[in-house]
Amino acid sequence: MNALTFESVEALHANLEQQFQIIDEQMKSAEAAERHLVDILNHALYSQNTELCLSLIPYMDSEQGKLAYQYCSKTRRLSTILRIIELESKSGKTLFVWNCRDEASLMEKYMLSLFALRRLLFRLSDSSAHDAIQYLRQEELSVFAVHLITQNDLIIPTPSLYEKIIAIYSGLWNDHDIHQLLYLIAHSITNKENYRHE
Repeated sequence: MNALTFESVEALHANLEQQFQIIDEQMKSAEAAERHLVDILNHALYSQNTELCLSLIPYMDSEQGKLAYQYCSKTRRLSTILRIIELESKSGKTLFVWNCRDEASLMEKYMLSLFALRRLLFRLSDSSAHDAIQYLRQEELSVFAVHLITQNDLIIPTPSLYEKIIAIYSGLWNDHDIHQLLYLIAHSITNKENYRHE
């Protein structure tokens, strides 16, 4: 095995410095992209302009949006929210952004919805499950919101979780909504199975 020389250590150090500089530049670009995204989203929410919200989806797919997605966890959640809004809009459902006037209130709604779903999944106590049920009934999430939040945000959903969700929304969702959720679940399971076999 070759011994490290001063020149090889210097070359390694220079390479590391270059890599850190690239990461630093990408982080700055990602932060600028996130600020741009939040500024437009705030304007769209304040004016209740769904089309302006949806116009952010192509931005998320651009090079700048992908950098923000890679480096900023908030951007990943905003991307999920935009996909929820897109599906709800196409289906004529009440939008997830309803009653949110800025990005902060939208993120709060997302996080509270996520925590409620996690409380149902983990059922730490009867009171926490009760609070989760009350919140979910009050917010009346769409099947798209339930599905995308459970699939994209560190929840490993179980059949019993979906059974609880369907029971919560049984008086609010119609049969088509329930079938749509079951289809989305089956589709995501199939995609995961296909991905494992590739």
